[in-house]
Amino acid sequence: MADDNPGTVNDQITDSVILAQVLSSGTAAAQSMGMLDAVMAETLGMAMHNAVNAQQNMQMVSSAAVTATCSHMLRGQPVIEVTPPMPIVPPDEDTSEDINEIERDVLQKEQAAEAAVAGLVDDRARVDQLEAEAKSSQSSENDRLNKLETTIESAIENIAEVATKAEKKKKSKKKKKHAKKKAALAERAFDEEGDDVPDDDPEALLGTRHDEP
Repeated sequence: MADDNPGTVNDQITDSVILAQVLSSGTAAAQSMGMLDAVMAETLGMAMHNAVNAQQNMQMVSSAAVTATCSHMLRGQPVIEVTPPMPIVPPDEDTSEDINEIERDVLQKEQAAEAAVAGLVDDRARVDQLEAEAKSSQSSENDRLNKLETTIESAIENIAEVATKAEKKKKSKKKKKHAKKKAALAERAFDEEGDDVPDDDPEALLGTRHDEP
């Protein structure tokens, strides 16, 4: 009970305030650790996402660089040095040897250019041959897979047919066994009753057995 003094505070109010403070101070550590774990998990996830994205971008750049280099190598043209025309000089006895040497140099450069062009043509033909071989090997692989699939399907059909025949044979054996059992029962009944029924007619024996009251 509260005192009559107006300067005092009710005990229930002080208890509620104290309980609220204790609750907030007690759950502060758990809340802070939970918030820290959530921030750490989000940070690690973002870091992994950025690393994977960077790796994918680097692989794409590398593939593009390799493709561009190969295309440039296949489509490149030989660099042929073109010499400027020589000035026309009237033939003298002193310059005849120089002219012959210049002509030999020009012929050698032309032969080198022709050899370079022939080498490029051979490389292009080799590339085309490799592409044709790759296509033929792929088509042969597809044909082999189709043949293997056909063989497997035929084997499955044969297995199913053999299973069907075995099932029919099993059913026929069961029917024969059942008929023999019925015949034995009919013969036993005949022996017990002494009826005049032929032994080679089990159905008649069975009919006699079932016609009894």
